[in-house]
Amino acid sequence: MIQTSIAVFLMVIGAFLFCMIIVLPLLGKLFPKSIGKWCCEEMGWHNGKGGDRSFDGCSVHAVCSICDKEVMQDSQGNWF
Repeated sequence: MIQTSIAVFLMVIGAFLFCMIIVLPLLGKLFPKSIGKWCCEEMGWHNGKGGDRSFDGCSVHAVCSICDKEVMQDSQGNWF
């Protein structure tokens, strides 16, 4: 019984990782505007390729090329 529960748990984790690592980036390449807009609006994932970048001494400011919002880059390189 416990082995079955562990197997189901590992299958669920594997399916989740497969979707996050393979399916979502693939859909992003196939449908860049619609998936990109969903990622910006729902997930908060932006890119800073939209306009001039500025540095205020602490963080980099730019404009997201998909949703046209002003975004900032943190020390890890992520845009929010």
